[in-house]
Amino acid sequence: MLKKLDVLKRIAWHIAHKSSGKPRDFARKLNISLSSLHRYLRELKEEWNAPIAYSELEETYYFSDSYSFEEELIKKLQNF
Repeated sequence: MLKKLDVLKRIAWHIAHKSSGKPRDFARKLNISLSSLHRYLRELKEEWNAPIAYSELEETYYFSDSYSFEEELIKKLQNF
């Protein structure tokens, strides 16, 4: 569980800083498979309310609205 949270946090950090790069490069950067990256991105969108988008022009993921992974984590912990 902690490893998964760490990966989600790292993904969110790179997205917030627009430093992901193309999906395949992003997966390599995180040392995970491309399919795992897509699963994590889907989870961030669906379960962590992350407004993730991808810019073909800038070749990076970004948040299309303000977002904080840490704030979402605190909300989840409060509901736990």
